[in-house]
Amino acid sequence: MFKNFTLRRLLKAQRGNVAMAFSLTLPVVVGLMGSGFDYVEASKNKSKLQAIVDSAAIAGAREVSLANTNNGQIAEVARISAVSTSKLSGNKLGLGALKVTVSKDRSAIEVSISVDAKARFSGALFNSVKKINVVATANIIGSGNICIMSLNPSKWGGLVLSKNSRLQGKDCGVFTSSVHRGSLIVRDFGQMTAGFICSSGGVKKRTGAQITPTAITDCPVPSNPLANRPKPNVGACDHTNLVLRGFTGVLSPGVYCGGLKIQGRSAPRFEPGIYIMKDGPLIVRKSSKLIADGVGFYLTGTNASFKFFKKSIVRLRAPTEGLLAGVLIFQDPNIPMVGVDDYEPTRNVIRSSSADVLEGTIYLPRGRLLVDGEGTIAQNSAYTAIIVDRMRLNEGPTLVLNSDYKSTAVPVPEGIAGGQVVLAN
Repeated sequence: MFKNFTLRRLLKAQRGNVAMAFSLTLPVVVGLMGSGFDYVEASKNKSKLQAIVDSAAIAGAREVSLANTNNGQIAEVARISAVSTSKLSGNKLGLGALKVTVSKDRSAIEVSISVDAKARFSGALFNSVKKINVVATANIIGSGNICIMSLNPSKWGGLVLSKNSRLQGKDCGVFTSSVHRGSLIVRDFGQMTAGFICSSGGVKKRTGAQITPTAITDCPVPSNPLANRPKPNVGACDHTNLVLRGFTGVLSPGVYCGGLKIQGRSAPRFEPGIYIMKDGPLIVRKSSKLIADGVGFYLTGTNASFKFFKKSIVRLRAPTEGLLAGVLIFQDPNIPMVGVDDYEPTRNVIRSSSADVLEGTIYLPRGRLLVDGEGTIAQNSAYTAIIVDRMRLNEGPTLVLNSDYKSTAVPVPEGIAGGQVVLAN
């Protein structure tokens, strides 16, 4: 009996020791397991934060390249990009200490984030707080590319795509300057792709719309690169209210008072130079052709606009030298903007489905541009840049804006051409 009593006491003691040992080691075991879970989660969080700084650095670098911007604007674009990417990624840690650094020569942008991440599992036992640090640097080679810039500062619809319209900006940026919440609108299955999309106001997507990449809102838009471009001198009229019908002869540079209408199966040959449309439009009607190299059109006075109608053929390359070097169409920035938004003389229209070459810059600082009808526009141009008060694509056209500057003799106006943004390893 004594032996049994001793044995029971011994077993009880051993069980107590095991329980005590287990209770002492349990926090360690749980802590190790928790550390494993925390490590996995920290890795996921770090990946998300790295993607955020990568995106922000690229956005900031593109802003440097595309503008006469100051460092404050560049930093703001990077910050806005970080906030936008953070929301899309589901980042729950916030942006902590977000820092944007622009190099002295503006050739690189560095974005860094440092956040505190409290351990969810092991932290309950060890009060563990870890700091996650990420950094990205985007190097700028050359400057950037503008494919479209809408200049209107306040009204809705700086750029609108609707009814299956498509805009393809190849290695170039889209900018809307309006601070209106409808500054950039894509709707009715419209599709927009570009290297960079920046709206000073808001962006509205409706009914199957696609925008790639995601547009940055509240974005500081670059200043107008052609604001100080010299204007051609306007002399006496060389032609007045000229209407061509069945004409295949030669036209020379000069002042076309009342504009120029090309119709009735006309196919004039244009000598290189500047054609001034004074107090009237440039019109090309169906079955007629406007095919010319080395020409620039200057629109000035009342009713100064251009219209390329359906079934017309338009192939144009801008001058390689002179006042309009690199500029295909130049609207006088001082002409009056008369009437309501749809007032016909203020609208410039491309309805031709055979306008495959528009090589150069279209500058309409006081006008609106409507591209509508089916067909692909400007796809065979080495580059096309459009700077306009407001612009709309409607009824299903595809507008292709290339930026292959090296493949053409047509020069690129200062402030439009660009290079590459490269994310450093």
